Amino acid sequence: MLQPDRRRFLRHALAWPLGLQTLQWSSHALATAGPDYKALVCVFLMGGNDAYNTVLATDDDSWRHYQDHRNPASRQTGSDTASIALLPVGTPPDLISSNPLARLGGVLPLPTSSRPEHTGRSFGLHPSLARSAALYEAGRLAVVANVGPLLAPMSKSQWLDEAVAKPGKLFSHIDQQSTWQSFRPQGDGDGWGGRMADLLMPTQLDEVGMRAWRALACMTPSNEALWLSGRHMQPCFTSPTHVLTLGQQGRLMDSSALHDAVRSVMRGAEDEAHLLRQAHQEAARRGFDASDLLAPNLPGQFVAPWGTPGASNIWNDPLLQYDTAVGGGTNDLAVQLQMVARLIEANRSASAGVNRQMFFVTLSGFDTHDRQSVQHALRLAQLDHALSYFDGVLADMPGGDLRSRVTTFTCSEFGRAFTNNGDGSDHGWGGHHLVMGGAVRGGHMHGRFPTYATADASGQFDSPDQIHNGVLLPSLSVDQYAATLGSWMGLSDNQLLSLMPNLAQFPTEQRRLGFMAA
Repeated sequence: MLQPDRRRFLRHALAWPLGLQTLQWSSHALATAGPDYKALVCVFLMGGNDAYNTVLATDDDSWRHYQDHRNPASRQTGSDTASIALLPVGTPPDLISSNPLARLGGVLPLPTSSRPEHTGRSFGLHPSLARSAALYEAGRLAVVANVGPLLAPMSKSQWLDEAVAKPGKLFSHIDQQSTWQSFRPQGDGDGWGGRMADLLMPTQLDEVGMRAWRALACMTPSNEALWLSGRHMQPCFTSPTHVLTLGQQGRLMDSSALHDAVRSVMRGAEDEAHLLRQAHQEAARRGFDASDLLAPNLPGQFVAPWGTPGASNIWNDPLLQYDTAVGGGTNDLAVQLQMVARLIEANRSASAGVNRQMFFVTLSGFDTHDRQSVQHALRLAQLDHALSYFDGVLADMPGGDLRSRVTTFTCSEFGRAFTNNGDGSDHGWGGHHLVMGGAVRGGHMHGRFPTYATADASGQFDSPDQIHNGVLLPSLSVDQYAATLGSWMGLSDNQLLSLMPNLAQFPTEQRRLGFMAA
């Protein structure tokens, strides 16, 4: 758990100095935020997604090096080490095979990027990402290659010579999850999603408008929220299926009087002598404000386009199920994205006027030290199904097609090593990420895709992009990735420089990566 210092704790707790009165929500007061709506949806792949088996270089030279390290039998006849190498493009699935790799079939080809540095190379996606491949070809999904935390541009020789400072606590799950979300290892920092929301909130808002923004701008149906924590904004938590309320329909233990009394106590006067009480009351106020706005306007879970009419729970709604050659079931990530879409609609229906929103969802299970062939295929199948589901829902929203207004992007604390550890892969650094939306320059591989090599007898890789164990040295920083998204949301260059602590270390023309159309 993050341990804030006293100043930061007070800043968060007192960021919303409201009186005791209950304000009446009005469309006139809330409409001051303006009609131009945009949202970012961060999909965090918890555990460290294996980028080498997510987006692959499939040209002959790259494929040979890939096989050398992921399928030991390709170099050592009779090796009994399990292969984690996917099968070549064009290999049909063998659904009666007991081998999960054979059941999946071959890598899915991606159209060759027009970037000159990719001349002579070809690329593909994991066979579980068929819907994502279709979104890529439709121009609504892009790949951003080899992103990771960097303090400044770093070449392999600078890494080896320690000529450039390295990010702290590399290869640690919790520290790199924090670094991706806040630019700092675990224990410090505000999330860059929340900080963006701080800057995007209009300055000319009355008290009601401010309360709406602080209740609705940063939301999550997950139990993780660092990315959404700003200096003034704080995350509003919901469950994956409903908005949290006090009691039901204005009653607590079947008593409206008890409900009103408890609500009054929870919204009570700030007690300056007790920091924890202040923080609790602030959180309670924000929760009540979100509940008051959202609960009456949240569309039903099993109403089109969010769900299947007639379904009664997430386990029997066909829209929320994923299925692959190696397993399937109810997709937790799709359920979270269903809630995100419903919250977007509730914000619109409430005339809340919050025209910038940040959402954070998670998918666990990417720490594939073993059983990688099955586990990674299942997790990517969930990601694939959820992205396609979300794209379809946004296209059919009651207020119109929102795909150009909502950008969804993946993050993960690190990629994984090139080498096979016996039945999986170990912690890495750089990784490839997917960005989806109508404003995305889709159908392209953005950034320079890394070159692969085969380790020599001493374990060294003759590639400018691979360090020990074949770990990817990032060529793009999290700061650049975040700045590109922040620019699309409307932040100025100066605001981006104030948010991204390392952005100024990169050349001006490289601070935005070009994967957003505007």
